[in-house]
Amino acid sequence: GIEVNPDYSPAFREKGELYAKMRKYPLALESYEKYMKLSDNDDDTKFRYASFLFMTQDYKDSKALINQLFAKGYSNKIGYRLLGYSDYELGDSLSSVSNLELFFKQTDSSKYIPSDFLYYGRALVKTGKAADGIKNLSKAFAMDSTSNYELLLEMAEISNTKLKDYSLTIYYYEKASKKFKPRFNDLYNLGRAYYFEKRYADADTTFGTIIANYPKYPYGYTWK
Repeated sequence: GIEVNPDYSPAFREKGELYAKMRKYPLALESYEKYMKLSDNDDDTKFRYASFLFMTQDYKDSKALINQLFAKGYSNKIGYRLLGYSDYELGDSLSSVSNLELFFKQTDSSKYIPSDFLYYGRALVKTGKAADGIKNLSKAFAMDSTSNYELLLEMAEISNTKLKDYSLTIYYYEKASKKFKPRFNDLYNLGRAYYFEKRYADADTTFGTIIANYPKYPYGYTWK
């Protein structure tokens, strides 16, 4: 179609959408840029372009364009999702929490996806609300345990370092051990959690595993 009529803008729009479905986001962005030059470039088009900018990890420009659209009265609830995600990626966790809470308030719960709770949970942890953060990370895991299995290790680490909740630390590490081979830090944190929970036999076994697999590290011996 483009070969027949290189100025036919809808062809570039649809090609961009197809590239996006294939997760070839730089090519999607390129096609959409051509579409914008050939079309009337309305606010919906600009917003879709902002989403492509986000998918190519250009968080700064995506956020700037969405804020520009919102400032002139354009309304799209998904914009708050993208702003929340972009804020987190840019290191502004407070703004991430604020925008994602606006998204949750304005969006039907049937439209929520795992990454909404993933970003929200991580942002809450960054802002010092680790308990609330874990609740939301748990929701993300429950919605898609296959893709998010590594969240178990993340939640174990948060439980251990932020909450000092050793019972919860044990729960997540034990659950993760069914999927992952424990790394040194995982074993070390799990062993200490067993120790603080007075599960000394389990602690002894775990530190013994450290000694067997990492004999040059002193921590296994001292804790054992």
